[in-house]
Amino acid sequence: YLPGYDISAKYAECYHKKVSSHIALFAENGLKEKEVHPLLYWIYNYYPDIMIALLPSEDARQQLLNTLLPERAINNLKNEYLSALQSDARKHMINGLRVEQENWSSEEEPLVINGCYHSELPIDIIQIINGAVRDTGNLTCELGDRALSIMLEETNYFLESFQSSAELFEKRHFNHPNFIPVVIAIINSCETIRDYLNKNEKITNV
Repeated sequence: YLPGYDISAKYAECYHKKVSSHIALFAENGLKEKEVHPLLYWIYNYYPDIMIALLPSEDARQQLLNTLLPERAINNLKNEYLSALQSDARKHMINGLRVEQENWSSEEEPLVINGCYHSELPIDIIQIINGAVRDTGNLTCELGDRALSIMLEETNYFLESFQSSAELFEKRHFNHPNFIPVVIAIINSCETIRDYLNKNEKITNV
């Protein structure tokens, strides 16, 4: 090559244009819900590493990274991902509550752990929150914060539904043979979720 001809930069530019056109095509044609997160993860985590290997200049890398997709397309992907995240979280939380209601009405006494009536529901809810915030935070801090706000919104919705379900159980099943153990398990579940929310620094600072 001629002196001063930066073949690495030329290759990076050609590679960038090709990748950009393919990703734009994906975005325009629409992606399935579970496909958006891997694409965003690749954009924010893998692609910068590829550019580092090709371009030593940080300014040159950043210029290409900023033009991978139009800002509007990136924002659409983010919003699409967060919308699916919220829908998925609500579905799993409500499904968990439905199973819990069935357990309340069953003839089996609630599980006892360390001398306390126990339910797996709070653990499931906490895992849903943590998983969503962790996976989204691996993309960008800004998306992680937005995901946290969404999870708090969904947790509030869940808690309102949980309270309504518990009050309905108390009214309709006062003579249930396991009424007292179930009520204690409900109270313990509320305390577990409350303690989690109070001890999570990110949540208390929102």
